[in-house]
Amino acid sequence: MAAQLPHYDSSPEEPQQVDPLLRACFRHPAVETRLTCTHCETPICPKCMIVCEVGMKCKQCTSKTASHVVKAEWRDWLLSGLVSTIIGLVFGVVVSQLIFGFGYYLLLLSFWGGKWVGNLAHRCARFKMAKSVLHVMTACCSAGILLGLLPTVLPMLVVMAHGQHSLSQGEYYPMLMELGASVAFVFGLQANFRYFR
Repeated sequence: MAAQLPHYDSSPEEPQQVDPLLRACFRHPAVETRLTCTHCETPICPKCMIVCEVGMKCKQCTSKTASHVVKAEWRDWLLSGLVSTIIGLVFGVVVSQLIFGFGYYLLLLSFWGGKWVGNLAHRCARFKMAKSVLHVMTACCSAGILLGLLPTVLPMLVVMAHGQHSLSQGEYYPMLMELGASVAFVFGLQANFRYFR
């Protein structure tokens, strides 16, 4: 028996094709991509791209061409925050006095009042559509409401913390209505701003 020699393929190996469109992402060098910015033609990966009306753009080109309506300045935040805080403070003081006069209608009135305040605060921010303006208005209005409710709620909480008195069922009603009216007011404030970017 003759020993068999190993069989070698003598055909030449095909060189691997290099894709000329495949490049490294500008912000993520480890990611290869075929996508490019339509404005500056910088390679971008799906994490970096921002879909626009004219195609995909990188973040730098998008921020250059962003509308002035989307860009908020410090004075927009300051003025809308100040107005929201003051109106929230007034609402917190007034709602603690009107609970028994309006009952459950107070929740509906609070929601519509929040929409009106949202319109006013948005006007103070020069109708900017930035999410940061919405966040500032919501935070400042909530802080104002808490400060306005503090004189009525704090004494009850202090008494309860010392264990001297527990709330009866009739004392829960005002606290729950104040909380419900405050939440309705903040939701009303945000109801105007569904299309913020």
